[in-house]
Amino acid sequence: TGRVWNFRGDVLIPIKIKYLGKSLLFLGPRYSSFTANFKFIGGNEFFDVISKQWGLGMGLERRFPLGKRFDLLLTMGADYFPDGELTGHDTVYRPDGDNINPREDYEYRDADSAINQPKLEPLLMLGVTYWFGK
Repeated sequence: TGRVWNFRGDVLIPIKIKYLGKSLLFLGPRYSSFTANFKFIGGNEFFDVISKQWGLGMGLERRFPLGKRFDLLLTMGADYFPDGELTGHDTVYRPDGDNINPREDYEYRDADSAINQPKLEPLLMLGVTYWFGK
């Protein structure tokens, strides 16, 4: 099991796309704090593995008016996170191989494969927005 929390702070660039009209291109940093719970089978041991990564996200946003204060919002894009340090129990696995207290015959790629931390995350959102005020 895992939990992902992301921070979005995008730059929005107005663009015109054929058939979509006025749209917004967004680009910005992402921060992911990923926690996975690892259950060591046969060892009666449970612990969390944590990864914190900075990444980059980009995509396209389009609003379709539904009334004076309502818009239909369509967002498509992707967030990318490079390999991050994996910390768990008394061990740290790093993408560059500079590990702390690694297990014998176990490397970063093995730990990454077992944990399945975020890499390329697609984004597709459909929603309704409401404008307050005038």
